[in-house]
Order: sequence, then C-alpha cells, then structure tokens
Amino acid sequence: MYDFWFGTYSRCEQDVDSEPLGSSGFEHVFSGEWKDRIGVDGHHNWLRYYLQEKAGEINYYGYFEHQNNNILGAFQYEWKGYLKRIGGFFFRTSPAFDLTLFTVCSILHPGYEACQFELLNTKMVVTSFKKNCDKGTCLSTAYPALLSDILF
Repeated sequence: MYDFWFGTYSRCEQDVDSEPLGSSGFEHVFSGEWKDRIGVDGHHNWLRYYLQEKAGEINYYGYFEHQNNNILGAFQYEWKGYLKRIGGFFFRTSPAFDLTLFTVCSILHPGYEACQFELLNTKMVVTSFKKNCDKGTCLSTAYPALLSDILF
C-alpha cells in the first residue's frame, strides 16, 4: 500500500515521459497541490484544511449546502492565492479512516463506477482514480460526495 499512496508521477499531460515525477496520491489527497498556477487540486482532508485556515493560509468563500448532512462538506476557498472552486471532505474523521476508506474504494470500485456506502444513515460515494507511476499503479485521487450529488 505504501507504493500505491506514495509512488510518484507527473500531473503534466504533455510529454509525460520527460516531466518530473513530483506528485503522489497522498500529497494530492491529504496535502493538496496547485494546478496550472491558478487552482487548487486535491486537498480532500478536513484536518489539513483546518490547520491551514488557522494559520491564515485559507481564504474561505463559502459552502455548498447539503440537506441533513453534518458528515461531509463542500467549500469554495483560496489557498495562498490559488482558488479551489469546489472542494469536499469528511468532517471530524481521522486521517487513518480516510486513508482506509479511500484505499478500499479505489481498489474495489475505481473510476466513475464510484464506491457507494452508507455512513451515519447518509448515502455517500467515494470517487477515485488510479494512474501509472514509478512504482506501477498508484492512486491519483480519491474524494467523497453525497450520493444525491452524483449524476451518473
């Protein structure tokens, strides 16, 4: 599982073979990345968001409301000048919970198939994608959403 989460690859789409291997699934999901010098990519962990907001690195723009839901949030914010148009993550879960759930979902139901489950009487999904990397196949991203928000 170490290689799955920490294997490195390029996020660049052009001439992938010559681009530096500077990204990993762990970095993308738990730390976040800047994409194309204008936007935030990844950043799907509430604890990281909280610590960055507390340090004054996040400019919170608002949330997208989910009815009867206190498990998952979707927000718009700016991180060090980079905009996250809509970012979502679980509330109050441990990094170990997120890592475990995202791992299981990405192995059993990767891609747009999405991993459907119920948590605290709320129907949810985790969407995940894998990518070729220096260690074989690695996680590219994994993120949660309410099942009602997903249009298949």
